Amino acid sequence: HGFVAGSYDNFIYSIWKYNGDVLWKRRIGARVVGGIAASDDVVASMVYGEPEAFVFDASNGKIRDRLILLSRDHQRQTPFLTPHELAFAVGRTFYWYRTNGCENEKAAQ
Repeated sequence: HGFVAGSYDNFIYSIWKYNGDVLWKRRIGARVVGGIAASDDVVASMVYGEPEAFVFDASNGKIRDRLILLSRDHQRQTPFLTPHELAFAVGRTFYWYRTNGCENEKAAQ
């Protein structure tokens, strides 16, 4: 129902597209690098100067996961999403993250 934007004030904002109201904001401690990937369920972003990425719940901005990236290559790209997966390309390393958990874990519940 809105859009997500990073800012130089170290926050990610979810903005209501009809009137510009802030639905949620989350401080991430550094500036967003490149773009932000967003779906109905998750929002993902890498941060400047740190080897990490964040995955947020799209409905409320709560951090779902913090991913430590093994590469310190700062030529980072925008993360991208498929319906249940998130990918980050960092230098010559490719990171893959399942946004809906492990299928084996869900089957066991």
